[in-house]
Amino acid sequence: MAERARWRDAEQAARVEADRVAAQYRFGGFLAFGTFTSDRTGCLATLVGLVLVLPGIGLAIAGGSPVVQVLGGILVVAAVVLPAVMFRRANSREHLLRRLHAYEGGLVFTGPDGTRAHRWTDIAVSEKKAFLNDRLYLRTRAGVPLCVVDSGSDEGLVVRERAGH
Repeated sequence: MAERARWRDAEQAARVEADRVAAQYRFGGFLAFGTFTSDRTGCLATLVGLVLVLPGIGLAIAGGSPVVQVLGGILVVAAVVLPAVMFRRANSREHLLRRLHAYEGGLVFTGPDGTRAHRWTDIAVSEKKAFLNDRLYLRTRAGVPLCVVDSGSDEGLVVRERAGH
C-alpha cells in the first residue's frame, strides 16, 4: 500500500512540474503521459526464476539423498522469492524514473536528471520494427537521443501524430 502511495506521489509531483514547464513554454493542453521503466527487471526476474526453478524441481523430485532434496527445495523457494524481491526493489525506485509528458506544443521530460522541454518542431522520429511491438526513437534535430516509446502506446500515438511520423 505504501509503495502504491509513493508511486502516486512521484507521478503527481512529476505532472505538476511538467505542467509548470509546459505553461512556461506555452505548450497548450496535456495529451499523454508515459513512464520509462526498465524492461530488464521483468526479463531478468523471469530468467532468474526459470534458471532456479527447473533444476530445483529436478533435484527435489529426483529422489537422491535428503541433502539433494533440500537443495532442490531451496532452489524452488529462491525461484519465487528472488524475482519478487527484484520487482519490489524496482517499484521502490519509482521517484528515480524518467517520465514523458506530451502536450499540444511539445514534450516535457521529468526525472532525476532534471526537467527538459522540446517543441514538436525540434523532434525527429524514426521507427524500427521489433519482435512484439514497433518502437519510435525520438531525437532532437541535432541528433541527441531523447527516448524510445512503443508505437502503439498512448504517448507513441501522440508522437506519431504530432511529430509528423
